[in-house]
This record gives sequence, C-alpha cells and structure tokens, in this order.
Amino acid sequence: MSEIYITGHRNPDMDSLCAAYAYAQLKNSIDRVNHYTAVRCGHISDNVEAQFGITGLVPPPYKRDIRAKVVDVMRTDVQAVQCSLPVYELMRTMKKYNERPSVVPLFDKDTFKGLLSIDAIADWFLNDHIGEYPRYEMTLDNIERVLKCKTLKRGNPEVFNAPILSGAAHVQEHPDALIVMPYGEKYIKLAMSYNVPAIVLTDVRGNLGKIDFSGYEGSIFISDIETTETIRRLRLAQSIESLLGQQGNVLQTTDLFDDAKEHLSSSNLRGLAVMDGEKYVGFVTRRCFLRKPRHDVILVDHNEPDQSIRGVEEAVVREIIDHHRLDAPKTDLPIFIDAEPVGSTCTIIYQLYLRNSMVPDLSTAKVLLAGILADTILLKSPTTTGLDVLSVEKLAPLAGVSDYRTFGKAMFEKVDGLGTRDPEQVILEDMKTYRENGLVIGISQCEVPTLDDLAEYSSKYMEALEKTRKANNMDWALLMITDVMKYRSMLISSGHKLEKRLSYESVADHVFDMKDAVSRKTQLLPEIIFAVNG
Repeated sequence: MSEIYITGHRNPDMDSLCAAYAYAQLKNSIDRVNHYTAVRCGHISDNVEAQFGITGLVPPPYKRDIRAKVVDVMRTDVQAVQCSLPVYELMRTMKKYNERPSVVPLFDKDTFKGLLSIDAIADWFLNDHIGEYPRYEMTLDNIERVLKCKTLKRGNPEVFNAPILSGAAHVQEHPDALIVMPYGEKYIKLAMSYNVPAIVLTDVRGNLGKIDFSGYEGSIFISDIETTETIRRLRLAQSIESLLGQQGNVLQTTDLFDDAKEHLSSSNLRGLAVMDGEKYVGFVTRRCFLRKPRHDVILVDHNEPDQSIRGVEEAVVREIIDHHRLDAPKTDLPIFIDAEPVGSTCTIIYQLYLRNSMVPDLSTAKVLLAGILADTILLKSPTTTGLDVLSVEKLAPLAGVSDYRTFGKAMFEKVDGLGTRDPEQVILEDMKTYRENGLVIGISQCEVPTLDDLAEYSSKYMEALEKTRKANNMDWALLMITDVMKYRSMLISSGHKLEKRLSYESVADHVFDMKDAVSRKTQLLPEIIFAVNG
C-alpha cells in the first residue's frame, strides 16, 4: 500500500485546506489499494485557523517538504545484539539471515552502543590468526554461555584478558593463560600453582579424585565437548563489544537522502546509525542509497511548483485538482488533471464525489461548504459560477446548515482587523508569486472586518511590504485588503514605476481604492499583467 499525500499551496487558505481534507476522504473511500493523507505545506494564520474551526475539525497536519529522507531508506529489520554477549552468539544471530547485513546494532541493555560492521568482524578474525598466542577478553558468564558447561568452581577474576593454552605444559611461560586440558591430576595442580584465571577440563570421566581446590582463586569448568571444539568455542567467548570499531556521526530520520548519501560515501564506514532525537531507530548502509525513493503527491488548489510543497520536483505528482491557470510541473506519465474555471477547488471536489456516486458525510460536507464560501466570498466574488452556487445549495443540508449565508458570515466574523495583526505575517500568509515579462511580482490578499482604520495602519503595512519584497528578491509586491461584508478592497503597493498604469484611484502614496474588486485572480492579477505588458 502506497502513502499518497494531498496538499494545497504553501500559504494555506480555507479552500486549500478544505479541498485537501475532503479529497483525502473521497480517495480513501474509492481506492482500497492506497492510503491518502491530507497535509498542509505551510503554516496556518490565526484567522484561517479560526475560520477552519467552524467545521469542528482539526486542520491537516503540517508537512514541511516531500523530499526523500533517511527515514525512507533506513533498515529496521536487523535484530539488535547485546554487546556483552560472546562473539559465538553473534555468529549464531548472523547465520539466521539469508542476506547477511553489513552492520549489526549493538546495545548495552537499552542503551545504543554503536554499529558493528562486517569489516570489524573480519579484522578480528584476521588478527586472531596473526602472531602467537592471541589474547582474548573473557568473562566467566560468556565461558558458560559458549560451552554450556558445568561450573565446578566460580572464582575470581570475573573478567580477564588471557591467551588460551591447550594443556599446562607451558603454563610457566604464560601464567595468566586460560588452560584447556583433559583431566590429569598432575597438570591440574600445576596450573593451579600458577593461579591461572580459569581452567576448563575436558574428557572428564567419573569423579575428580581427591584434588583440593580450596587454595585456588580462579574458576574451574567441566566441558562435555572434546578439547579441540572447546578451544574453538572459547576463542568466540570474547565479548562482542570488544570488536566494535570506528563509529561515524549519527544521522537523524529527518536528514535528507542526498546529504546522508554524501556523508556515508565520503567515509570508509559500512553504515551509519539513525536516531529519532536521542533514540536509536535503525541504520543505513551504502546499499540503502542505490535508489532514491520518490513520494506520491496530489496537488489541490494550485499547480505551480513554486507554490507547492518543497521538493515537489523530486516527487511523483499523481493528480492535480485546481481552478487556477495551469503552469504544472512536467510529469513522467499521464496523470489525472481536473482544472475548471470555478470559484473554488472545493466545488470541483464535490463534483468528483458526485461523479463517483459518493455522498460526503456531515463533517466533510461542512468542510466543502466552508471552503466554497470562503473562496467565493459568500458567492459574491466575480469568480463565482453557477456550479459554485449549486454546490453550496446541495452541500448545506448535507452539512446540517439551515442558512449558508449565516454560516458564512459567522466564518468571516472570525477575521481580525489590521491593528491586531502582524503586518509581515499578514503579507506572507497568503502571498502568491508571479513571473511576468521578466518581473517577479508578489501579490498578497487578506480579509478584514473593516477598512475604516486603513489610514492609521497603512504605513506599517507599507514598510512590511517593502521588507518582504527585498527579502524575497521581488521586483514588486502588493497587498490587497478586502472588506468581505462591504464587498470592497484597497491596494497597498511597495512602490514601482508601473503603479501609474493601474486604473485604480490613488488615495495616498502607494495606496489605491479598488472599490468593488474582491478577487485577486480575476480582477487584480489581470490589471497587474496589463500594467506590466502595457
């Protein structure tokens, strides 16, 4: 099952949020193969959040980008191993895998210690066969684990570093050795006389005679395995942690695929640990980066890449549902596009419900109703079509709304005035960028309960507009301020020589009365395009 994200544009408004939510509900109802999740790729303004609250639902969750990340390729299928266990247990664990991993995560109880690579294991085996009398980090617990032997005497030390000798003939040369030998009273006493850390007896038949072990401080084990196999297993009794080699910097689940790939490829390591904050969650190896994953996404209420979720150029765009002009990203395969000249994307979504013989539930109907009324400004916007009106009339009873006008008015009454809002936030929360005749133009729009206080606050908004223009490398920035209830708008400009071509009445420096214009798309944008190309 594929996860497919449905997102609106970067400056979420009601139509964008409502369309994403409602379309995810529809797709999950008619597609049993994939799962659809509504998200938003920008932060919601206080006003939009308050307006969305009228639906009684929570807005779609925020997803910053859709780029491939470490979490998309990390491995979680390799069993973690306790670092205190013997190498023998590591070999048994590795044998379970048909395709052996190149690294194994090591833990000390619940604490992540590092990744043990196949290279570190190979180095250990090579070093074990180079030179004379290799030494091993031993613990009494691990001796018991690998031999499954009888412990005749458990003494001290519990942990020691020692070579392994077969027999006690050369104990005087290696008095700190672990001695493995068949039962022989003479040589047992000889080994004990040097107080070796441990003795492992093999081929023990019957009792141990009258040997006195009371003066011996070390440990004595009786192995049921013959001497050669006992020695082989003891060489694997060393703790796994002692093999742990160089460790690289850890990655986070949210790290970008390309950055993580570069980080690993520039090192000589087999893999890197992946953390979610401070918690270990998996690892990546070089094989994880052979193929870059691509997320599936559906765009609603927009189609231009610059307005979309970050990383959309890396994603697979599956569908586009929109009511704006088309400047969609190039796709590898044919996709479903429903672009219609209506007042709201939610109108198109509702029509898709009907085409699929589906009826939205009460909550979804309310979401669709709110989206249409918000984007058509209570069906008063010049973008409003007969299909928008019809959709509202059909959705209202499904949403349990007796009077859609009262419902819509209550939604717009949640909008704050200019004096209580941050000018920069107002400008950025619904700004759309256009490129026309070599110019980069940013146009924002906000709704207010009144325009009577514009003169008092226009200078602050003008300063914020100019600051935003410079910060975003724009040639021209404009803010359209609309009084929804009185069906009137004012325009503030950052100041550009093309201002003089605008047909609106200038009421102050860089401030224009748009009178009964309320649509950025069908009224302001054509005016700007004419000014640029005129």
